[in-house]
Amino acid sequence: MRTLDNLDLKENDRQAVREAAAILRARFPVQRVVLFGSKARGSDDDQSDIDLLVLTSRAVEQSEKDRMTDAVFGVELQRAVVLNKLIVPLEQWEQGLYRV
Repeated sequence: MRTLDNLDLKENDRQAVREAAAILRARFPVQRVVLFGSKARGSDDDQSDIDLLVLTSRAVEQSEKDRMTDAVFGVELQRAVVLNKLIVPLEQWEQGLYRV
């Protein structure tokens, strides 16, 4: 299984993902946070954002998604990164009911 520790990530990005995931899991009904996109593939460049799939234990309203964004804004500022969050209920994701 691939983990943050065995991905070729800049340490700043790795810490940003860890910090954001910890905040989201502590404050919201978040089951899992998954890194995807160019950072996960190792094809990122200096302008790449950090794509996070945020799987929740239940459906969340847009207002709660907005609060999630606000909650990790400090990480973005402190680490000088952009966190792009795709927030999906885990059940919908596992059943293949979510399309992008």
